[in-house]
Amino acid sequence: MRTIQDLIDNLNQDLQREYQHLHFYIIASTNVVGLHREEISEFFQKQAASELGHVMEFRRLIIGLGGMPTSQPLLSGGLDGSLEVTPLLTAAYNLEMEVVKKYAERLIEAEELQNNGGLDMVDGKYIEIFLEEQLLHSRQDADNIKEMLK
Repeated sequence: MRTIQDLIDNLNQDLQREYQHLHFYIIASTNVVGLHREEISEFFQKQAASELGHVMEFRRLIIGLGGMPTSQPLLSGGLDGSLEVTPLLTAAYNLEMEVVKKYAERLIEAEELQNNGGLDMVDGKYIEIFLEEQLLHSRQDADNIKEMLK
């Protein structure tokens, strides 16, 4: 049986990925070189601001559910020292698609929590709605990056 603590633990893992994305986009915005460096740098800066918003949303969600957000970001993944646009955009795309898959998994977990009834039903539905929005946003970002890579 799925518990709210199970979901809080998994949401903390998602929070860690949001920290990772924030870090990636900050570094990528200053690393990019090439013909369209300024435009791509601005894109990465906007993505970093968006990721900061996600970090704050996840932290508030976890606190609202009675949990304690973890605060140690995962800093690996995505940055291999590249300064070229295509590898940076490819890494950004891969990071976004990774969270899309995780949010889809988490949605199933939220639905399972709802089956417990009572407050778990309410919390599970709340988490489901929250994650649907996160999944939609991350998938739109991934699709946008995919178009940039063409």
